[in-house]
Amino acid sequence: MPELPEVETIARGLHKGVAGEAIESVWLGSKPQTMKSPPAEIAGTLEHTRISSVRRMGKHIVFDLERNGAARAHPPAKRRKKNVPLGPRSQWIVHLGMTGRMVVCDPYAEIVKHTHAIAKLGSGRELRFIDPRRFGRLSVHAKGGFEAGGVEPLEVEKNHFVRLFRGRKTPIKSALLNQKLL
Repeated sequence: MPELPEVETIARGLHKGVAGEAIESVWLGSKPQTMKSPPAEIAGTLEHTRISSVRRMGKHIVFDLERNGAARAHPPAKRRKKNVPLGPRSQWIVHLGMTGRMVVCDPYAEIVKHTHAIAKLGSGRELRFIDPRRFGRLSVHAKGGFEAGGVEPLEVEKNHFVRLFRGRKTPIKSALLNQKLL
């Protein structure tokens, strides 16, 4: 399974590559194991939105989506004028599992065997979710309602960190790996 630093690196790279892009259409494969949300809900949530940002939350990649009426490309968030209201927001959540990956590619690139989702972007490129072992998961959340559980390990204060683990009878390694805590 990709560890937190790897997921952070992937999320940052995706942010640089696709933030500001419009998602025009979505194709989802037929393997239900990869869908945590119903496929129709995933497609309906993603289509005709703009990716405002990509970030890491726990070991999940979170695509913050914005819907502004018609499916049209908008300038990336850092170039948008201040005080411009944003449309309703939702989130696309990707957990890579053990072998999952998100790839931005040319639409003419070969679609490999274990591709479970393809989002066609306004630029003509495609964002593909590929997972040979099918441990990864795709889901959507309306109005930014996703919580990864636990405290963000890179943001926790020392006193809060100590309180999380004080008095626990579990071995420290097990406690540190418990994603409900950290």
